[in-house]
Amino acid sequence: MLCNRKTFAASRMVDLNETNTVAIGPEGAGPNTTWAAFVLADKARYGKVRVDSRSGPRALAAIADGSEV
Repeated sequence: MLCNRKTFAASRMVDLNETNTVAIGPEGAGPNTTWAAFVLADKARYGKVRVDSRSGPRALAAIADGSEV
């Protein structure tokens, strides 16, 4: 998982909330499957976090300034 450390107020995964968006890639991708496991393990905590299907350079570009992902 990638994040822009300058704009990411959370320091741990458990700090993610509905104001965050996580780029998890397309269905079937490793990050997408990993995120699905997080949600399955704790839907109350991770189910409210927004997700984005971008991956690769598109995800990196969205993460670069922290305004989108």
